[in-house]
Amino acid sequence: MTPCVPIFSARALSISWPFGYRAISLSSQRIASKGAQGLYTQLYFTADGLANIIYYNRKNDVVIKVTGDIPNWTPSELQTGGGRYLALATNPLDGVASYTWFQPGVAKLRVADIV
Repeated sequence: MTPCVPIFSARALSISWPFGYRAISLSSQRIASKGAQGLYTQLYFTADGLANIIYYNRKNDVVIKVTGDIPNWTPSELQTGGGRYLALATNPLDGVASYTWFQPGVAKLRVADIV
């Protein structure tokens, strides 16, 4: 099994996806790098093996989902108006992923399913 860990770099303000573990070699691919994004990064896999990374883009105050495999990633916007303290869980019975995030202003913790 290939190790899978999304990495957020505060110094570079980017999110990378390491891949290609072969004995002592590990490579990575940058999948987002403009502005303050990659915060609260969460990773899960669909039943067909596609990787899904969700993260908070602080600059645009939006939660982003990036789906795919090296080197082809497809970004989509899950929701706007908050995203700090992002957390993710998947249902082991049906594979449905849900996430929580903090909505500022009204100071509420929100929950949503990823469809």
